[in-house]
Parts: sequence; C-alpha cells; structure tokens
Amino acid sequence: MEHDISFLMDSDVMVVGHWDTDGICSTAKFKLYVNNSAEFYTPPIGSYTIPTDDFRHLKGHDYLVVLDIAVRDDNLGELAEATGSQIIVIDHHFHMSRRNALYIDPPMESGERFYSNTLLIDHILNRKMDILTVLGLVGDIGMGIGDKPIYTEVSRILDMYGLSLEDVYRMVLLIDSNHIINDRDAVKKAVDKVIQYMDDPRGILGEREWINRYDEAIREVERLSGDDGIIRGDKWVYKELDSSYYIISRVGRRISSRYRGLVTIVVNRGFSPEYDQVYIRSNAYAMDMYRLINYALSRGYVAGGKDTVMGAIIPKNEADEFISIAKTFIENGVLPPGDM
Repeated sequence: MEHDISFLMDSDVMVVGHWDTDGICSTAKFKLYVNNSAEFYTPPIGSYTIPTDDFRHLKGHDYLVVLDIAVRDDNLGELAEATGSQIIVIDHHFHMSRRNALYIDPPMESGERFYSNTLLIDHILNRKMDILTVLGLVGDIGMGIGDKPIYTEVSRILDMYGLSLEDVYRMVLLIDSNHIINDRDAVKKAVDKVIQYMDDPRGILGEREWINRYDEAIREVERLSGDDGIIRGDKWVYKELDSSYYIISRVGRRISSRYRGLVTIVVNRGFSPEYDQVYIRSNAYAMDMYRLINYALSRGYVAGGKDTVMGAIIPKNEADEFISIAKTFIENGVLPPGDM
C-alpha cells in the first residue's frame, strides 16, 4: 500500500466526518476495513468548523481521523492542542494550509483529485470498489458519473445488485435527507444503516424514515422556491429564507433556473442562531466568483464554490454588509480594498 494506515486498527480513533452520502459511506468504509470500534462525530451541519464547545466531546482518543470534510487547518490546530490527539486528514478536497495534521490525499494517476472520498479510501487501502464506493461517487458527482471512465467499474457493481444508476441516485437522496433536515443524530445512525444494507443495498429504497424525511424536505424546497418575496435588481434577484433545513442550494438552483440572465442571491436567516447561509449562483454571464470567495475567506468566513457559484457562512451581525458587497460586485465587479 502506498499509504499504510494499518496502525489505526489497534488505536483509539474518533472519525470526524462529513454529513453527506460520501462522508457517511467513507466513515462506514473506515469502520469496516480499518477500525470497527471508531466513534463518529459530525460538526454542526452546514458548518465546516468544529466549535470549541465540542472539543470536550473529542478528547480521549489517540487519533482524530477527518474524512471528507474540509475543516480549516487552523481549526484543526486548535482541536489538536485542546485534545492532545494526533489528527489525520483523509480527504479528496483541496487543502491549502497543511500545518496541523497529517494529510493523506494523493491524486489519481491522471493528476486529478479523486472523484469521491470513498474512492480515495479504496486507493489508500488498496481495495476494489464496492457499493459504498459507488454511493459516494454518485453522492458527489450525481448522474454525471456515467460520463466518467470509471463508470465501467461502477456499472459492473450495479449489475451485481440488479441496480440502475437512477436507483443509486435515489438512494443518495434518501441518505442525504438526514442532513437536509438538519438532524445530526440521524446522520450518525446512517453510518450503521448503510453498513447494514451493504449485502442488499436495494433495501435503502424502502427505508421508511428516510423516505419521509426526503418528502418533507422536498415540500420545504417547493414552498420556499416560489416568487414570493423575490427582490429584483438590474443584474440580480434576491430572496431570503427562514428555514432550519439545509436546502439553500436546492432553492437557489430552482430560482436560478427561472431567472436566466440574472445572478441569484439566496440568504437563509433561519438555519442557525449564530450565522446566515449565503448562496450565489450566476447563469447570466462569465464572472469570476472566485474573487468573491477569496474576499469572503480574507474576512475569515467559511466560503467555497467555483467560477459561477459560491456558498458562504457569515456571522449574523456581518451578513447584511456582505450581501451589499456581493450585490455591488455583481453590478460592477468591484470589491472593497483588500480584494484577493
């Protein structure tokens, strides 16, 4: 093996994992093939920072293994100091700062980052793909996995279980329903559930609790995606939500599909008492959203995205200022001094 993590088998380990399907299935893989006794912790949903109040829950372990979640390196440094544990990051996301943990994240032979964290774990453990790998891949890439060279192997695994790609996509939606309704306990239980369904993954499609959660989340998305409350500017449309659900990107995509030629700004005021979620999506024209992302990062916010989409977590007392700055950026491409 290129990266030997066998020493984790005999150690006291806590997994710090992402709340989505790829994170849940990565944690399941870790428990199955590395350390079945490892406990699982996921940060507050929507936040990529481990709160200092939670540090006490993470004490007493030899290693904290971070899977599929891009926690800031400075936050990991604080965590290591507070817990005395060594931190190992196994994550297919890009990490610029890498001082406070051991990062195990090699690229694929092509030089690209691994499509999913489940696939990265297979590489590290020198294991063949399985249904958990496929769930992670579809969770992160969606139906687009059918266009990737790796789909030949994915298709082989689907045939083993008599599943279609559409079946697996539906499974991902059901697993993700646990974090969409903002239920951390349900996310934790989902790890054991996907292990339970490994031999008969079709059973996920009949998991009644997940079906009910998914249906509830879809009703909330549909309720909030209408034109009520929309404010329209020359180059943007703006809508505020008040929801405890993790649905801002889904609502944003639906609104954006109706307002072609404009930039969609959605703000969820109700997700957290400490911060607001901001989602901005452009289908209007080529614009470098990375400038706005880097500006948000320079202010110390959690932010990410790509050239046409950004998501950010902004403290409530600073959200209105940031939204105003974002609108000005969309209108004329200008950011305050210090633009990165």
